[in-house]
Amino acid sequence: MDETTFWDVVGRAQGSADEVAIHRIWLRLRQCEPSEILAFEDRLAEVLHRMDLRPVARQRWRDVSEPAWLPRIPGISADGFLYARCAAVLEGSDEVAAIVADPRRFKRRWDLGAERLLSVAPDAWEARTGRAWDHSHQTTVSYETASNPAGGWD
Repeated sequence: MDETTFWDVVGRAQGSADEVAIHRIWLRLRQCEPSEILAFEDRLAEVLHRMDLRPVARQRWRDVSEPAWLPRIPGISADGFLYARCAAVLEGSDEVAAIVADPRRFKRRWDLGAERLLSVAPDAWEARTGRAWDHSHQTTVSYETASNPAGGWD
């Protein structure tokens, strides 16, 4: 899936990470051919991998559900960082590019409920094909925290 199509699909969330927003992405993907659903999963992994940078992770970000008085600490958790990156993806291509260019843009509150984005392709696949998600499909890059060799991870 090319970048333009990917961002068009993601744009259906309108920057939100709630269930309704993710459902809008699912509705769009469910109409795609199975190969395009797999391609969406590949593109999502690539975009998350692009932001998997130690300088980004070190920013003092936090979940929107945490009280404002709670001190911001860097490196909350590997999963938390992944879910915060999902929230950034839902904000769109300009936000992702801005974070990669200036990691300080990541210093804010993120909706870690954006984790739902990780299951939208498997769920759309199952709805479209009537078969269980193809777990043998391997994305070209990993989106897991600290998997980007160019990310400055030790």
